[in-house]
Amino acid sequence: MDKNEILEKSRKENENMDELEKFALMKAGKCAVAVAGFLCMAVFFTELFVFDTLSLDLWAIYLSISGVNLTVKYIYRKKTHELVFGIIELLIAVAFLVIHFMRLAG
Repeated sequence: MDKNEILEKSRKENENMDELEKFALMKAGKCAVAVAGFLCMAVFFTELFVFDTLSLDLWAIYLSISGVNLTVKYIYRKKTHELVFGIIELLIAVAFLVIHFMRLAG
């Protein structure tokens, strides 16, 4: 690829977004994951201490969001630790879902 091809490809990729919009979307995603984690902890501990139950379904949802987030970041940034932690989080999410459905089945 020569310089002009690279520039043209970059222009097409960034056609509908400016840098500020990309930055805002990135920050919004990070904040959303952090808030979701906090809410999961609040619900988890409320159920644990008030109702004396251990709920894993919320954690399955949160870990699947976080795991997919890390896996997609790996695709673009090629940082191995993001792939490793993403896969670990997704596997834990699947395990929590299996436990959740086993409890529902009785």
